[in-house]
Amino acid sequence: AIPFIARVRLTARRTHIQLINLMERKLFGRTEEEKQRIDEIKSQSIAACEHQRAQLKRCFRESWFGWCGKEQKTFWECFLKEREQLLLKDQVSRGTHVPDNHWDQGEEKLLSSPSDQASR
Repeated sequence: AIPFIARVRLTARRTHIQLINLMERKLFGRTEEEKQRIDEIKSQSIAACEHQRAQLKRCFRESWFGWCGKEQKTFWECFLKEREQLLLKDQVSRGTHVPDNHWDQGEEKLLSSPSDQASR
């Protein structure tokens, strides 16, 4: 197991890298290819949730004030779930996906003492 302070350092390093990537994207913007890929994922997500979208549109047409909270929640849950899955597939297919436990596995070997490794 990784000591607590090492976990804090790993989390801080991971957060710092994510912040740098976000700043870089905001500074330089997205490429046209990236924009097209995101638009395609968005349209595929909407298509996958067409039934929920139709129910939401019907609710908006039939209600006086657009009180369609249940339908909105159902559609957005579906859309976000589909988009997350498609983004993950896209990242894996392009080889840019880093699993959540990737950082911990590599650092665990570096942070543990040789006697800990011998006992494994």
